[in-house]
Amino acid sequence: MSTQNKNPKAQTWLITGASSGLGYSLAEYVLKQGDRVVLGARSLSPMADLAACYPDTALAITLDVTKPEQRVAAVQQADARFGGVDVLVNNAGIDFLGAIEEQDERDYRALFEVNFFGAVALLRLVLPGMRMRKHGTIINVSSMDGIASLPVQGYYSSSKFALEGLTESLWQEIEPIGLRAFLVEPGSFRTGIEQAYQVLGRDDR
Repeated sequence: MSTQNKNPKAQTWLITGASSGLGYSLAEYVLKQGDRVVLGARSLSPMADLAACYPDTALAITLDVTKPEQRVAAVQQADARFGGVDVLVNNAGIDFLGAIEEQDERDYRALFEVNFFGAVALLRLVLPGMRMRKHGTIINVSSMDGIASLPVQGYYSSSKFALEGLTESLWQEIEPIGLRAFLVEPGSFRTGIEQAYQVLGRDDR
């Protein structure tokens, strides 16, 4: 059953990587403004308290953006609960540091699956509904490393360069029909993500 907000101008946001950092902060802000939010991340527990504070407008779901069945389920749950996705924020991302010739292929392929292919798959899932409703916004979270690459950030930067190129094409395709696509290119700021450094480095899926 669809849960409607009393505010007729309220929108429904689907935010990936919403368990911490930028994704969590954005979800909290949007909910405070009266909009509806589907918070997606691999782990539900970090989002549970926030969702509980907004039982009518927040929905926390398990979403690993590399898993097709979870991507489809996320969009289906947003449709069923809130009537569709008005704003998609592709925020999930991972990072690791190291010289280009030193990295394993499986690792940099895994990075692209999250930072690029997962984002592409999700926006392709929500766009048909946005086209039908004739409104909608795609927000792809890139990085300052998507503008200029640095040593030991080659693969991360490459994934963000790819996301930037796709988004620049996308906005030109969908703007004539009333839809919007944006890039967010944050610099360095405190998110607590440094606590998640492991073999691959930062992981905020």
